[in-house]
Amino acid sequence: MAKKRKKETEAEEKYEFVPPEFDEKQFLLDEIKTTKRVVLIVLYGMLFGVLAAVATAVTKNGYFGLMVFLLGVFLIKYFLITMQFDLSKFTKKTWAESALWFFVTSLAIWILVVNPPFMDYIAPDVKNVRLSVEVNQKFIVYNYSADTQTWQTAKNNISVTAALQSAYQNHSNVTIYAHVADSSGLSAAPMITLSPNSAPKAYSMLGGSNNSYSYAIAGMDLSFIDRGHYFTFSISAIDTLGNQATLTPADNAIKDVV
Repeated sequence: MAKKRKKETEAEEKYEFVPPEFDEKQFLLDEIKTTKRVVLIVLYGMLFGVLAAVATAVTKNGYFGLMVFLLGVFLIKYFLITMQFDLSKFTKKTWAESALWFFVTSLAIWILVVNPPFMDYIAPDVKNVRLSVEVNQKFIVYNYSADTQTWQTAKNNISVTAALQSAYQNHSNVTIYAHVADSSGLSAAPMITLSPNSAPKAYSMLGGSNNSYSYAIAGMDLSFIDRGHYFTFSISAIDTLGNQATLTPADNAIKDVV
């Protein structure tokens, strides 16, 4: 038993770990290939980021940009083959790393390009439209809901049609308000188009703070009522890149004013 332990001890003493020989040249070549792959994937991602942004701007739909982005992911393999990369040495980690570099780069470029100052394909936002109607020397505010296409006010107030009838009969004041904003800025003040008996007429709205605009009618009369006895109007705005938006409250929301 003692002899067996002695032999094991001698064997352990004779064992010596010999590290594998470090191939510095091959290491440098591998690092250069990795760097080259990353740089090419980043450039490839930048290209598809721009293409996705162009597709988004032309169609004015982000889904087409997403389709271009997904196409770029699918073509990574063929791109690397075109660049004469030996894909036989690619591992799951290599593919995942390449896809990640492409994803981060193309997404960043896509978001950057479709936003000002490079591009703006989104029309101005026209919302929070409301009427302020003078009734018995007091102003009643009516908020327009684009979802229900109705004018809403406090429960104890009369309907918007009744308020406008009173304003017409008494030639009192009506003011139209709206919040109009755009990320790249407006080319000019929003325009409000009224539809009187004579012909539609457009007027510039006055700007206030926080992108709030208004147009005041000093004395409601027939010149602001259309042939169907409706009080109708629309608000339009154009941004600095030519995108236009128009909001027209439903004609049947304010009817039989006269």
